[in-house]
Amino acid sequence: MVTRKIIRDDLDQVIDENRLGIVKDKQEHMDLLIAKIDEELLELKETNYSDATEFADVIEVIVAIAKLNDIAEQTIDMERLHKECSNGIFDKGLVLNDI
Repeated sequence: MVTRKIIRDDLDQVIDENRLGIVKDKQEHMDLLIAKIDEELLELKETNYSDATEFADVIEVIVAIAKLNDIAEQTIDMERLHKECSNGIFDKGLVLNDI
């Protein structure tokens, strides 16, 4: 069984081209990105959520998933700011009990 994992675009410069391929199927691309976000979240957890590089990796995969669904990074930023203005952020530690 051949296993595949999605990697950053510029790694094609340092990895033997015989080991590389391009995903052409949108669903397969999405599946690989979902697997990648799981991998990146696990790596972030392993740092006890203290490594900015791992946060950057998670965000990069989220942006890639959004782009695959025709959602621009700027749109995400605008929606995040809209929600911040309308509902606030998560700094207070406010919780809803008895859900």
